[in-house]
Amino acid sequence: MLLDKELVDYEAVSAGKAGKKLVSFIKEKEIVGDLLSLDYTEAIILVHDAMRQSVGGLPLGCFLLATRLEVNAAPDPDDEDTALILLRVAGQATLPNRADTEQWRFDAALRSIDSDQQWDAEKNADQFTLNLLRHAGIRCRVLGTFRYVLSVGKWNLNFGADISNFYSGQGMKVFKPMGDALKEIVNFTKPTGKMHELSGSMETIGNVRYASTQISFDQSQENVPVSMEPTDLLARRTALFGMSRSGKSNTIKTLVESLFKLRKFNSEKGRIGQLIFDVNGEYCNDNPQDEGCLRNISESDVVTYGLFTHPHDPRRRLIKINFFGEDVSDWSDQDSVNSALNMMRAGKSVIDDHLSDANAQYKKNFRATSLDTPESLEARNIQTRFRRTVCVYRAILYLAGFNPPTQLREAWISGLFSRDFRDALEQYGKSYAARTLAKSSASWDDFSGAVKDLHEFILGAGKASYENFNSQYKQSHNGKDWADDTLRGLLSILDYVGGVNSIREVRNRHDPIVRDDYAEKIVDELINGNLVIVDQSIGAPEEVKITSERVMEKLFNRQKVAFTNPKRNDQGEIVRDGSGNIVPPPDVIVYAEEAHNLLPSKDADLGSIWARCAKEGSKFRIGLVYSTQEPSSILSNILKNTDNWFVAHLNNQDETRELRKYYDFELFVDQILKVPDTGFVRMRCLSNPFIVPVQIKKFVCDNYTDYQQTDEKF
Repeated sequence: MLLDKELVDYEAVSAGKAGKKLVSFIKEKEIVGDLLSLDYTEAIILVHDAMRQSVGGLPLGCFLLATRLEVNAAPDPDDEDTALILLRVAGQATLPNRADTEQWRFDAALRSIDSDQQWDAEKNADQFTLNLLRHAGIRCRVLGTFRYVLSVGKWNLNFGADISNFYSGQGMKVFKPMGDALKEIVNFTKPTGKMHELSGSMETIGNVRYASTQISFDQSQENVPVSMEPTDLLARRTALFGMSRSGKSNTIKTLVESLFKLRKFNSEKGRIGQLIFDVNGEYCNDNPQDEGCLRNISESDVVTYGLFTHPHDPRRRLIKINFFGEDVSDWSDQDSVNSALNMMRAGKSVIDDHLSDANAQYKKNFRATSLDTPESLEARNIQTRFRRTVCVYRAILYLAGFNPPTQLREAWISGLFSRDFRDALEQYGKSYAARTLAKSSASWDDFSGAVKDLHEFILGAGKASYENFNSQYKQSHNGKDWADDTLRGLLSILDYVGGVNSIREVRNRHDPIVRDDYAEKIVDELINGNLVIVDQSIGAPEEVKITSERVMEKLFNRQKVAFTNPKRNDQGEIVRDGSGNIVPPPDVIVYAEEAHNLLPSKDADLGSIWARCAKEGSKFRIGLVYSTQEPSSILSNILKNTDNWFVAHLNNQDETRELRKYYDFELFVDQILKVPDTGFVRMRCLSNPFIVPVQIKKFVCDNYTDYQQTDEKF
C-alpha cells in the first residue's frame, strides 16, 4: 500500500510539472489580445496597439499562442484546456465596428490636415475614441496544438498539426511567445517514419527572423537560435530556392557543416559521404565572399578534385583518365583483362558522351561500338579479334593526339593479322602497311598509319578488294567476316577528318600516368564518409557535364548494387544490424547547383542519370540537395516528393505560383517576392511540423579542429 501511494504521489508530481512546463510558455507581459473566433483552420484575434507595442510588433508570419490557461497556473495536463493552440499571423481581419472606426478616423484626419500634428493628437480626438481606434483584428492560420502527453510513464511535449475541438462560446487569451518559449517552439521536431540512428544531433543554422525590417526592441527575446535535424537530409530530397545573391550557397555550406559535425558524436556512423559539384569554385577555394571555404574544415576528411591544379590546393586530385588503359599481361585471363582495360573503357565512355549530340552516322557508329570484354577468352579466335579491336582503338587515340603510357610505348600486334590478309592488303597496294602488320610490335606512328590503310581497304576505296578476300575468308571460318561490326564501328570514325578531330577535343582529360578512374576513386571516398568537392569552375561546359554524369553513374550503380546485393559475412549470410535489419547502403548526399540545368523538367529526358537519382536515389540512400532560381522548371513529381525546403527571395510570380501548392508557403509569397535580403529563408524540414522563417547564419571556417571528434553525447 505504501508503494502504491508513493507511485500515485510521483505520478501526481510528474503531471503537475508537465502542466507548469506548458504554462511557462506564456507570460503576462506577452499578451497581445483575445480570441474572437476560431475554427479548424483559422482564428481571428482582437489586439490593441499598446499590446502590440509591448511585444515588439506582430509581423506577418509570426507565431502566436491561444489558450485558456492562466499565467502561473498549475493545471492538470490531462484536461482538455491544458493546451496551447499555435497560430501564425496571416493578415488583417475586419472587425464588426469597422464602419464606425473608419468614420472616426476620417473625422480626426480632417481636423488635423491643416496642422503639423498627427490626427491622433489629444486636440484632434478624445481618449475614448482613440482607445477604440487602437483596436484591430488579426487573421491567423491555425498550425496545431501543443500539449503534454503521457508516454511510457513520462510526460513529453507533443504537437499535433490540427485542433481536436473548439468552442464558439469560450474565450482565449493570445500571447506572442518569445525567448525560451519561442526557442522551444521553433526547434520542436516530430520525426516521421523510422528514425535514423543518428537522430537527435540538432545543429544551429540561424535565428528566427520574421521581417526584413529590424528593430532594436529586445532582439534576444525574438531572434532566438533555430536548429535543424541534419539526418532529415539523409536519403531525402532537399530544395533550395532563391535568386542569385539570396544566400543559397551559404545555406549549402551550413547544411554540409551540420552533416559533417555528426562525426563528432559518432566517429563511425557519423561519417556521411557528401559530394559537391562546385560550379563556381567557391566551396574548395578561398574567396573574398567567404570567411574560410569548406575545404578547410578537415585536412583528412575533405578531398578536392579538379580538371587542373590549383596553387593553393596542393592536395587536389586531377580528373584525368589514362584513355589507353594498361598493358594486359595475360589475354586469356578474364579478370586480368578487365582490370587492365577498365580505364580504357572509362575513356571510351567519355568520348561517347562527348559525341552524344553528334548527328553524323559515322560518329554514331563509333559511339555505339562497345569495348566490353567477351564473356570468354578461351577460344583463340575470340581472343585474337578482341586484341585486334583494342589495338585499333588505341591507334585511333594516337591519331587524335593522345600520348600512350610508357608501358605501351609500342603497339603489340603479334599474330593479329594473318598472312592471307596481309597479302590481300599488299595486292591492293598497301605494301608498307602489310609489312608493318607482319611485325610482333610496331611504333604507334607506323601502326596508326597502317590502321588508316586498313580503313581505306575495308570501308573505303579498297572495299571491292577486301570483299574478294573476305568471301574466301568466310568459306573457311563458318561464314564469319574478317572485320566484325566492332572493328567496322571503330574504323568508321576515320571516314572523315572531323571524326578524329572530335575525339581530339577531349584530349585534355587524358593522362598517360594515371592508373585509377577518377569516378571510381570519388565514389570510394564517398563510401568512406568523406566530403568530396569537385571544382568545375574551370573547364568547358561539355567537360563539366561529362564529369558530373560519370561520377553520378558510378555512384548510383554502386549504391544500387549495395541495395540489391547486401553485404555478407564469411559464411555467406547477409549482414544485419543490432535490430536484425539488413544493413543498407551507406548514406551519401549530393549537392546539385543550378538544378534547372540538371534535374528533369516537363519535357526532359527522364532516363538521364540525374532524373534517375532524383526519382530513385532515396531508395539507394542517395540524398539530393538541389538549388535553383526556377522552381517551376523542376518536374512536379520531384517537387511533390521533396522533404526539406529552404525558400529565399524569388522575383517572379510564375515561380511563387509553384510554391503556393506546397505546405503553407502561400502565406509567405508576398514576402518572398518583396524581400531580397541575403540568407532570409522560409524553412520546412522533414521533422519540422511547420514552416519557420530563419536568417541563416554566415558560414565561417577558420580552423578544421572544430570538427574533430569530441565524444560528445546527444
